[in-house]
Amino acid sequence: SAAIIYRLYAGCCIMAALGYARSFGERFQAFSQRWSEAVLPIYILHQSLIVVAAYVLKPYAFGAVLEPMLVIVLTVAGSYVAYLVIARFNVLRVCFGLKWTVVSAEAGEQAGLGWRIRQGLAYLVLVPLAIKLVL
Repeated sequence: SAAIIYRLYAGCCIMAALGYARSFGERFQAFSQRWSEAVLPIYILHQSLIVVAAYVLKPYAFGAVLEPMLVIVLTVAGSYVAYLVIARFNVLRVCFGLKWTVVSAEAGEQAGLGWRIRQGLAYLVLVPLAIKLVL
């Protein structure tokens, strides 16, 4: 009888844990989709960033508590900045194992003024060439 109650209790705990995991997973999905791409570049760069941060901080002798914390902060910040730079340029994306991104015309239109300026410059260059070809 006690074993049955214990097993029922354990089963209820497992179901509660699964319910919490599902609810957390739904909220975590947007974060996961956005940052799953950043894993490989950060994995590639983090060790180099740790070594550089430790080398830069060594002459200051901050101590056994502050120096490792600063190395961690500099590594996380450097990894974040490096990923932002890598994600922006397709050549770097490919070098770090990410997919080449293609900007569609619809995405360009959503960009607003920048897209219109590039389009205006293209017309400025192409219209005189077209007139020269026609005449």
